[in-house]
Amino acid sequence: NTGNNNVGLELKYISLVGLININQKNNFGANELENLDKILEKENIESVLKRPYSYWSKEDKKTNLTTIGEILNNGIDQLSLYMKTVSKGKATNYSSSGILDRRVKVSKSNPNKLKGFVILVIGFRRILWKSVDDVTTNYIYNKI
Repeated sequence: NTGNNNVGLELKYISLVGLININQKNNFGANELENLDKILEKENIESVLKRPYSYWSKEDKKTNLTTIGEILNNGIDQLSLYMKTVSKGKATNYSSSGILDRRVKVSKSNPNKLKGFVILVIGFRRILWKSVDDVTTNYIYNKI
């Protein structure tokens, strides 16, 4: 809670191993990963966002391929939906939208803003962030 505003964060981490070409994974060691980390640190944002990224999906039970840009955009979409849900205040039951968590006290208030930021960490040296559109709410939220 920042004055009359509340902030939501979506945190994403991109491991260096997932940025290595699938066919080259067996040839990569700590030195190659450190070199990749240093390259990413200085690379322009457009190139970073286009980089392919592979990860193991528990849900699909296979390796999926995406890009850093897609991960960032999915984080933005996820946080936007979360903020819209939070802005509705307390859920009245399990089938309604809103906060259903006894650790959060939801109280009526004057209109205020929910602000959101997606923070994406790539390896150890690169951090990207994007803000999402503010959402207006008539509630304040406090941890119990």
